[in-house]
Amino acid sequence: MCRFKALAVLVFIAAVILPSCKGGKSSSGVSQTTGWEYNNPDNGGFEVALSAEQATGPGLVLIEGGRLPWGRFSRM
Repeated sequence: MCRFKALAVLVFIAAVILPSCKGGKSSSGVSQTTGWEYNNPDNGGFEVALSAEQATGPGLVLIEGGRLPWGRFSRM
């Protein structure tokens, strides 16, 4: 009986973990979340920037990272 329980737990864990693996799908040009094509004007402006760099505005200094608490908040 103990072997059956152990096997059932192992099968359950495998059934939960295996579907979460990506499987190496290569979907260049299509969002994996929505299935929409990137930069297609028919999708209503769903565009992806070609560069990962953020442009700094004129007269400004870029400060990376951080958090901006806006308004009231309480500390825990």
